[in-house]
Amino acid sequence: MRKGHKQRELAALLVPALLLTAALAAQASPARSAPSQEAATAAAPVQAVPGAQPATAGQPAIPIRNPNATPEQIADSLMAHQRYQAAIEQYKQAPKSSEVWNKTGVAYQLMFNLDEAARCYEQARKLDPKNAVVMNNLGTVYVSL
Repeated sequence: MRKGHKQRELAALLVPALLLTAALAAQASPARSAPSQEAATAAAPVQAVPGAQPATAGQPAIPIRNPNATPEQIADSLMAHQRYQAAIEQYKQAPKSSEVWNKTGVAYQLMFNLDEAARCYEQARKLDPKNAVVMNNLGTVYVSL
């Protein structure tokens, strides 16, 4: 099999996972009920992401504007910025659930650490055996392996 074909095949497997992660992140963010709350949040001081690596020459530090964000919400934001290792560290601090294990598995899979991704997906499957998203993600890891 040619290298380009393998890359396209891998991309075809990872694109649905990325889209799913973005959709889950959008669902996890709380809806704002009033414009005044949005204005208050926008005026809040910018804080560094706790647990995230400091800025490097290639990537600036990612500020957050919501000091009440949960570790899972911070990790979802880091995932959107392709800061997978920092996201994993935040997911480790979040309360363990099938969804958190699945998101951690996605982060590992996007870093091509398929063994850890499979381990995380298996943990998610144990907590929610009928979750089709987890089963699909686990299947993509097995196909890749």
